[in-house]
Amino acid sequence: MNKYILIVLLVFGACSQKVKNHIVVEEKDQNIVEFLQEDEVQLAVPNVIIDSILFYETALLTIEHGLNNVQSMYAIDNAVMKEYLDQLEINESCLVKIKSIKQGFQDSETLEFQFLKVDQLNSNPLIKINPNPSDLYPGEGARTISDLEKGSLNFKEGNRWLGFQSKQVEIEYLFEEQISISRIYVSLLSDPNAWIFKPVSIQVYLDEVKMPGLLLGLTKETEGASLYFAPIKFKQKQSCRKIKLVIESMETIPSWHQGEGTAPWLFIDEIILK
Repeated sequence: MNKYILIVLLVFGACSQKVKNHIVVEEKDQNIVEFLQEDEVQLAVPNVIIDSILFYETALLTIEHGLNNVQSMYAIDNAVMKEYLDQLEINESCLVKIKSIKQGFQDSETLEFQFLKVDQLNSNPLIKINPNPSDLYPGEGARTISDLEKGSLNFKEGNRWLGFQSKQVEIEYLFEEQISISRIYVSLLSDPNAWIFKPVSIQVYLDEVKMPGLLLGLTKETEGASLYFAPIKFKQKQSCRKIKLVIESMETIPSWHQGEGTAPWLFIDEIILK
């Protein structure tokens, strides 16, 4: 018997027929009527508007939700979640967590946004990249990694990602004067379904002196698409005029992937020096 089930859920903003504390699930032929408990329904995540997660002075964050009696909750770093009441002004680097709650419903998934306050030393260095990014994903050239324009999971949107299909990518900064630096953040995209993988390591050289780098390891089969800031931290501030990053991709796509044996893509959109 062909059966067509129309599920009309109030939680997603559609019209619904509500019976006491249940959301009705009706069959078109009226043979079966099932009831879905409200506490089995998960809320949608709120709409979050951010002017920029990379900023010099402040960043603004606004949360919107079109559903009645739904609370938007947020927490900064390790603080306890509290109700969002008005636009947030972010003044320092931090991690912001956001979700929706409503009595009788499952909480939404928790969204996480990493904000980074940027020093002015990111604004005017001479930057060289070798090799050049692919013609398919050229971004805006070398300025892409210092324009504070963060790319999204939709890597084809906005021309904000540099895409490489090389085993190794070298990025060199040259400053007119000595700078002090304690941390470097490399903003990466990992999306195995699109054949884009995080690098396995990032090596740092300051004025040709090799510094402790970062090992990221191989991407696992269970990992989904994600935006990632790879942090490289020095024990103490370092002075230099030249910085070179050597970013190593995996040799080939691993055996668990349909692209096994072929060259992976490496995507970079920002490098932050602090």
